[in-house]
Amino acid sequence: MISVIIPVYGEQDRVSSMVERLGALTEQHLLREALVVQGPGETYPVPTLTCPVRNRAVQMNHGAGLARGEILLFLH
Repeated sequence: MISVIIPVYGEQDRVSSMVERLGALTEQHLLREALVVQGPGETYPVPTLTCPVRNRAVQMNHGAGLARGEILLFLH
């Protein structure tokens, strides 16, 4: 199964609809999970993982370390 990892910064307006669409794929068992990884000091209207450093590469690695899928898809 696929884990989608999404590093975000200042994308509060766009992330909800994206997570909603990915959630539909998860419900259909096409994805294992969608992980939104934010930097410190941000708030989002969807569940996120907080990375201790605000840096795209570090956020992607943080998400990859927590992902449970066999295949990782980085969406940024």
